[in-house]
This record gives sequence, structure tokens and C-alpha cells, in this order.
Amino acid sequence: MGAFAAGNVVVYRVGSGATALSNATAAVFLDEYTSAGILVQSIALPTVDISLGGSPIRR
Repeated sequence: MGAFAAGNVVVYRVGSGATALSNATAAVFLDEYTSAGILVQSIALPTVDISLGGSPIRR
């Protein structure tokens, strides 16, 4: 995982595309693209579920 390059676009993506989004926990990513639309890197962010009494539970 490298630093984002100046001039590139970073997109916050929810879900992997394998299933439809719902109210369940979904994977979240930061996708970096060049100005030509070429994917440079995809960084997975941690997913935390706080639905059980407010206590964070990592899945």
C-alpha cells in the first residue's frame, strides 16, 4: 500500500460487488484511479459492527 499520487482520484467503495448491498455489514474500500481511469490500488478498510449494545465487534 503506497501513498496516493497527486492528480489521482480516490473513490470510497462499499461492497465487493459479489452481492447486493443490504443492512448487513459490508466491506469498504478506498480505490485509487489515475486520471485515465486505470486502477492503481484498492485499500480494504476495517469493518466494525456496533449493533450489539454499542460494543464494537470486529468481523
